[in-house]
Amino acid sequence: MFKSKILLAIGAALMVAFSVMAVQLHSAKTDTELLTAQVTGLHAVVATKQAEVTSLAGAVETANATTKQLLAERELVAAVRAKAAENEARLRTELHQLNAKVDELRVSSNDHVKEWANTLVPADAVRLLKYATQSRNPDGDGNRSGLPEPTGRLTAQLSANHRF
Repeated sequence: MFKSKILLAIGAALMVAFSVMAVQLHSAKTDTELLTAQVTGLHAVVATKQAEVTSLAGAVETANATTKQLLAERELVAAVRAKAAENEARLRTELHQLNAKVDELRVSSNDHVKEWANTLVPADAVRLLKYATQSRNPDGDGNRSGLPEPTGRLTAQLSANHRF
C-alpha cells in the first residue's frame, strides 16, 4: 500500500508539474504571438520611415539642384549689373566731358561759336532727340528718357543751353 501511495503521490506530482508546464507553455506561446505581432508592426513602421527618408532625400536633391541653379543665376545677374554699372559710369564720364566742352564753347573767343553754345535748343530738336531715343528702345521708353512729350510747346527746362 505504501508503494501505491508513493506512486499515487508521484503521479499527482507529475500531473501538477505537467499542468504548470502546460500553463507556462501556453503563456510563452501567447507571448511569442504578441511579440511576433509587435515585430511585424515595427517592420511596417520601418518600411514607412524608409519610404519617408527616400522621399525626403529626393526633395533635398531637388532643393540642392535648385540652389545651384539659383546661385549660377545670381552670379550672372551680378555680372550683368556690374557691366551695367561700368557702362553707366563710362557714360556719366563722357557726359561730364561733353558738358565741359560745351562750357568751354560758351566762353569761346569766337563770337559765332559762343552765340551758338548759349542758344536754347529748339523744341523740334528736342522732339527729334526723343523720337531717336524711342527708336532705340523697341518697347518705347514711357518717357523714361526725361524728354518732353511731343506737344509742340517749348519747354524751358530741357531746351536750355545744350545740356542733354
